[in-house]
Amino acid sequence: MSKSPVINFYPQNPVITDTALNVNWTELQTATTSINNENVRWESVDIRQLNGSPNLVNQSFQSNGYILGLNGTAPAIPGAEYYSYSDPILGAGTLEQPIQTTAAGVKSNLPGLGTKLLLNGANGVALQDGDIIKIDFDINCWTIGEIIKQSAGGGYVLDDVSGAGTMPAWYRTYLCSTYSQGGFTGGSGMGEWFYLAYPKLNITSGAALDANFISPGFALNASTCQYPFESGFNIGLGNGKNLSSSAGMDHTMIIPLHKINPGENSMPCFMPYFEGHRNTAYGSQGGVTDQFDMPPMRLSHSFTIKYNAVVGVPKTLYAIQLYISGIWRLEEKAGVLSMFREDGTCDATSFPAPTSYGLSTRIYLEQSRVGIQILRGLT
Repeated sequence: MSKSPVINFYPQNPVITDTALNVNWTELQTATTSINNENVRWESVDIRQLNGSPNLVNQSFQSNGYILGLNGTAPAIPGAEYYSYSDPILGAGTLEQPIQTTAAGVKSNLPGLGTKLLLNGANGVALQDGDIIKIDFDINCWTIGEIIKQSAGGGYVLDDVSGAGTMPAWYRTYLCSTYSQGGFTGGSGMGEWFYLAYPKLNITSGAALDANFISPGFALNASTCQYPFESGFNIGLGNGKNLSSSAGMDHTMIIPLHKINPGENSMPCFMPYFEGHRNTAYGSQGGVTDQFDMPPMRLSHSFTIKYNAVVGVPKTLYAIQLYISGIWRLEEKAGVLSMFREDGTCDATSFPAPTSYGLSTRIYLEQSRVGIQILRGLT
């Protein structure tokens, strides 16, 4: 096995001279100590396996490590909340937000914090044609904040944080949109409203500016994972994106918001999937106290995408970051399932016949994590 030219005295067993012994001693002293191509002639085990996987080019992961609800109550922490397009408190018009909550519960756009993960420092990883990129991520959805208009004094409040001056919570009926969907008004049931979370990639520079992150499909010249959530062309009823063709949403996690909404005139009809805490009684109807709180919800997603280098110049992958976009709603459009961004705010002050239902909601996130593997030489 060794390439060192050591004299083997066996099995001849000749008379051994001091010169022959000195030759052997010198060869052993000067031989390399590494098991590599300098001293291995035939490999019973592929030497690359001894030095690490030949296929794994990069493996990285990052968790923000933030824990929100230590005391069982939703605190008013802006660094942990992510809001809808129609948010009337922060102002409407935000199409998507990078998930940048740090371990301290504040938002930061710096690399290495939140979910902004650099690959190989600022140098990135130079990609080769056919590289397989496997991405996984998970998020703990801790609570929902329902935004409703105050019954007196005007203005909107975040019900789960302040609670003061809001309508009784069984009026949550009026948190539900009455947009027409097919032949129905009000909601259609489980899973109708949802946030969407997804990763975006940076192939521009190690500075990892938010503006340089793009959908994985566009970054890697792939036909999947291209949905442009930040485009803004599907806001409001009738502007939904057809989900049966060219949606490219393999990279997308669905975060459901509501468990049931039988109609705009049923009370109560709003129930979150998750809340992670128990508030005081929201109100009662017919002597029954409504408690809608649910446990927090942990969601995970993974997908694999192949880099195609035939288009343009070779690319370097510098960073990955998670984003959240919503709130979205399903709709039927010309007999095909589609989805649109909810753009109506909630106003229950004109009960019992409110004119503006809409859906204005925030979500609190904790323990967000993103991981990536780059594999080479696979078929």
